[in-house]
Amino acid sequence: MDLKNTHIIIVTYNGMPWIEKCLQSVPEAYPVIVLDNASTDGTVAFVKEQFPEVTVLPQTENLGFGKANNVGIRYALSQNCEAVFLLNQDAYLFPDTLSILETFAAANPEYGILSPLHYAGDGYHLDKNFTAHLLQSSSGDFTSDALQNKVRDVYNVPFVNAAGWYIPKNTLERIGGFDPIFYHYGEDDNYCQRVRYHNLNIGVCARAKMIHDRLQTPKEIPSDYSPAHYSYMERVYKVRLADLNNDLTAAKLDGLFKRKRKDLWKAYLRLNTVWIERRQKELRMLHRILPEIQASRKKNSAVGAHYIQDNS
Repeated sequence: MDLKNTHIIIVTYNGMPWIEKCLQSVPEAYPVIVLDNASTDGTVAFVKEQFPEVTVLPQTENLGFGKANNVGIRYALSQNCEAVFLLNQDAYLFPDTLSILETFAAANPEYGILSPLHYAGDGYHLDKNFTAHLLQSSSGDFTSDALQNKVRDVYNVPFVNAAGWYIPKNTLERIGGFDPIFYHYGEDDNYCQRVRYHNLNIGVCARAKMIHDRLQTPKEIPSDYSPAHYSYMERVYKVRLADLNNDLTAAKLDGLFKRKRKDLWKAYLRLNTVWIERRQKELRMLHRILPEIQASRKKNSAVGAHYIQDNS
C-alpha cells in the first residue's frame, strides 16, 4: 500500500467559518477533494482561489452527507486511491494523524474503519459525543489506560461518528459507500452496522488526534409530533430496522405493526382525535419506508462496492 495515496474528502455546506483552518490542517502530500453541497456563502470560490491544488466538485443541490461522500469516494477511486479519509468541514487534523492511521491500517487489514481521537474545539477536552462512543470499547478501558499513561494503539468500538474516518480501499470494495436511504444523520450508524456485519473491525487509534470544532451540547430531540419529530422517528426506524446484525423476520415485523395498530385502537376507544391522527401518521410512515429498508438489507448483505459504482 502506498502510504501517501490516501485521498481526503471534505463535504462542505456553507463552510466559510471553518474551511480555511480545515484545509490548512491537511498535510501537503495528500490529495484533497472538496465536495460542495451547493453552498451559498462563497465556500467554492474561496477554496478555488486560496487552495488551487484542491479538487473542488461543486453540486447544484444539497445531496446530504452520505450521497455527497459517495461522489467524492467514487472520484477518489477513479484516481487509484488506496484509502480515503472523510473529514468534516469543521474538523482539523494534527500533523501526524494520517500517517499514524495509514501505518496501523497497513499492518491490520481486519479494520474496516479507523478514527483518531476527536477533541473538542478547545483542543484539550475530548468531544463529548465521541467520548460516549469510546466508552463502549470492547478492547480496553480508555479512561483507565489514559490515567495510567498506558494508552493502547487501538480501541475497538461498535460505532464512531464520521467526522474523521479512515477507510481502506478494501472496505470500499467490500462494503461500498453510504446507503442513500439516509439523507442526513443515521448514515454513519448504518455504515458501521454493515462493517460489523461483514466481519471487519471499527477502531479508534488513540495516538492519532483531530479537533471537531462544534458546540459541545447534547443532541436535541425534536418536540413531540412536530414535523421534525416524524423525520427523526423515520431515521430511528431506518437505523434500527436496516441493521443487518439484527434479524428482520416476518414475525418481528408483524409484532411491530400489531403494537402500532393496538396503540391506534386505544386512541379510537378514547375518541382522542389528536392521538388517532398521530398513530395513523406513524403507521403510514412505517408502511412507506419498509420496502426501501428491505431492499437496503438485501443489497447490503452482499459483498460489493454498493452506491459508489455507477450501476449499484
